[in-house]
Amino acid sequence: MAPFAGWSMPIRYSSISAEHACVREKVGLFDVSHMGEIRLLGPGAIEAANKLFTNDVRRGLPSEEGALHRALYGAVCKPDGGILDDVIAYAYDSEDVLFCVNASNVAKIDSWFRSQCG
Repeated sequence: MAPFAGWSMPIRYSSISAEHACVREKVGLFDVSHMGEIRLLGPGAIEAANKLFTNDVRRGLPSEEGALHRALYGAVCKPDGGILDDVIAYAYDSEDVLFCVNASNVAKIDSWFRSQCG
């Protein structure tokens, strides 16, 4: 366990190799309750999200009535390709996109989003 953004967070449970093999061969679970949330709301939200994120956020929308939404993993990058943070995006609809960001980067990513989207 180690302190992280005001939380006591497990760093690893066994070796990194054993954890990697377990997730690849069985299943893994990632707790995001300690992370920050930034939401884009309103007309153009999904288009703005796609300018900010390395994955196509539209892929998270359900493809048919009753289908489930998908969480998408990707990065928020600077124009030169440098990574500001790795994030998870949830597209609820074309006017509502939630980004789950590292708790220690909420202010930085929020500021970046505002500078890029207004």
